[in-house]
Amino acid sequence: MALRTLASRKTLAAAARPLAAAAAARGVTTVALPDLPYDYGALEPAISGEIMRLHHQKHHATYVANYNKALEQLDAAVAKGDASAVVHLQSAIKFNGGGEAKSRPPYPFLAYGFLSFFFFILFIAGDAGGGGSEELGGGICVLLWLIWIGLDGRGSVLPQMENRIGLGGHVNHSIFWNNLKPISEGGGEPPHAKLGWAIDEDFGSFEALVKKMSAEGAALQGSGWVWLALDKEAKKLSVETTANQDPLVTKGANLVPLLGIDVWEHAYYLQYKNVRPDYLSNIWKVMNWKYAGEVYENATA
Repeated sequence: MALRTLASRKTLAAAARPLAAAAAARGVTTVALPDLPYDYGALEPAISGEIMRLHHQKHHATYVANYNKALEQLDAAVAKGDASAVVHLQSAIKFNGGGEAKSRPPYPFLAYGFLSFFFFILFIAGDAGGGGSEELGGGICVLLWLIWIGLDGRGSVLPQMENRIGLGGHVNHSIFWNNLKPISEGGGEPPHAKLGWAIDEDFGSFEALVKKMSAEGAALQGSGWVWLALDKEAKKLSVETTANQDPLVTKGANLVPLLGIDVWEHAYYLQYKNVRPDYLSNIWKVMNWKYAGEVYENATA
């Protein structure tokens, strides 16, 4: 009886508030749709104004709205100690954001995942049978989940907790808009200075990099992104792909995105139909290498 009382929803909500407050303090907040640094039609003929308008006002805006809505619902579920709602909302937050960082310690994750699943089963069983295990299982399930997203397996709050809960859909598109620039303003001009030298060193030539990124983007099954990344530890450039709206950090915590190309069909279908290679061939005409070079120099300073 005492254990059930300890794990009751009311007690759980009180226990969860400090973790929720810690999460908020680390920057897990609502986000806003950014303005584009150019007009919708400024990238034509490489990318049509219609595509840019829909991509920004509909697709990116939907990721922002759904992410913010899921965060609000998560706060409410935590306050109520609603285990099933917390579990359900993880998928919504992940899709409108991104995947979890794969560089974190694996064993605590597996332990928390197993225990959370076990107590979630107790929660379901309690609901079905009307027994007291609903309070115990549901309470412990939510509490374990909250502890895991708030801690990194060593007892400290993660400095970049947004990578756990996800901001991929929003962050990926925010990077993408800055990666593009009208031809009249220098879009498509090859990189110079440090980034240009690094590309020659790591890929052999600028043309070889473009060919590699285009090939990997065309070969990516389903939806996702192709990236030019800087590994800050190895001090090397690499080409990476991520599925769906997973951010680049899911491929490694040390990777910095210099360029990201959206290869979801919504980025090109109205103009290029199902011929993704044509889209990937033309997007280089409006690539903002100046922006990529600035990110590179800041990351290597």
